[in-house]
Amino acid sequence: PAGRYDFADFQVYLHMPSGSRLRATLDARAGTYFDGTRVQAIVSPTWNASRHFELGGDWQMTRLRFPDRDQATDIHVARLRIRTALDARMSGNALVQYNSTGDRLDVNFRLRYAFAEGTDLWLVYNEGLDTDRTRDLGVPSPFSLARSFILKYSHTLRM
Repeated sequence: PAGRYDFADFQVYLHMPSGSRLRATLDARAGTYFDGTRVQAIVSPTWNASRHFELGGDWQMTRLRFPDRDQATDIHVARLRIRTALDARMSGNALVQYNSTGDRLDVNFRLRYAFAEGTDLWLVYNEGLDTDRTRDLGVPSPFSLARSFILKYSHTLRM
């Protein structure tokens, strides 16, 4: 609801050294959120299998409670990340994310080729998928909500 709100937040953030082959981050917080409360935890493990391949993930849980409105929700977001590089010129990234709020799964794949410093060619694929296909009146919704292929060339001008 419209109004003036003050927020109080307590946060604990633990981060392992980024140079470790196996590492994790923990971000936990609790406090007020508009006219209610929020408790949130994010766990992010990462594994560097080699100098050419990294596998990581995130799990985020957010618990929102609004007792005066008798409303509550729990939001879960899960991510899987893959980063790879053949060499300094050719690299690729993949991200898959699920969000429980909209029952949506999003995927993003990117390939990059660097011709020279400041000159890159990108091939990008994005897609959003509906994981609750019978939400409206039992009629199946489209599985793919949005899809795009992008070819991007960038060149930095020297002046």
